Amino acid sequence: MRCLAHSNTSNSATARSLTAAPGRLFIKRSCCGFGAHLIRVRGHSLHQPVQLKRRDQCHTGIHLSQIASTARAASGLAASTSQAELLQRKVSHILVKPDQEHILDEVEERLAGGEDFRMLAGELSECRGSRMQGGDIGWIQRGQTAPMFEQAAFEADIGELVRAETQFGLHLIRVQAERQQVGIRQMSVSELAEILQDPERLSQVQLVDVREEVEERVASVPEFRLKPLSRMRDWGRTVTRELDPFKHTILMCHHGMRSQQAAEYLQSLGFAQLSNLEGGIHAYSLKIDPAVPMY
Repeated sequence: MRCLAHSNTSNSATARSLTAAPGRLFIKRSCCGFGAHLIRVRGHSLHQPVQLKRRDQCHTGIHLSQIASTARAASGLAASTSQAELLQRKVSHILVKPDQEHILDEVEERLAGGEDFRMLAGELSECRGSRMQGGDIGWIQRGQTAPMFEQAAFEADIGELVRAETQFGLHLIRVQAERQQVGIRQMSVSELAEILQDPERLSQVQLVDVREEVEERVASVPEFRLKPLSRMRDWGRTVTRELDPFKHTILMCHHGMRSQQAAEYLQSLGFAQLSNLEGGIHAYSLKIDPAVPMY
């Protein structure tokens, strides 16, 4: 069964297809576990508030949604960007077939009895990829999911269980957090140099080099850990455990293009404070440290 969360995307999309322009294409981790999706963000009008019933049914299926804790990201949003478009929620879900509403009834009863959502997702969900992650999909924003799924996820109260529906089946959705998406900052090489020379500031950031291993052997900057963009599908599965999503993350590549792509991917996984090194290691060598070889 195909999962609803990215209904207009292809599982074969990769970071090489990514651009960083406003109204951009960006990489979103697949909730089905088959890789990353390429998503185009388009402008869309704000939906009028709709009062959701606890069970909201139509011809395609039924969803059960749970909204949990709230966490706001830092401010600094562009004035021209809609607050609704920038609002994100972190969600997980349980997917069942359209004729299995009784399973959602059972899920409600077992949750009320104190059972764990992640365990129930692993036991009951039809979505193979997210089932392996306890039903976790990640951060979503308006325009990325099927309309009824989006409505349920964004209009339910925090902590509320609701049901909605899509053409893919019946879903139990748990929204774990809410935040305003923050743009990716462009960092100058001079600012990076200041950070590298200040132990206190250096302790407050994590540095990621997304170039290839062969490039790192030619030229490198101290303190950066290597995570090649070409292997993003591999390290993306564990990056939220290896790096702190709430710590300032600075990304570097050769000229700043691949690192921008990686930054947008990390943003889709919930990283809250991201900077892209403008001009990459080439600019760092040219303007800061000529001892770093240029290539």
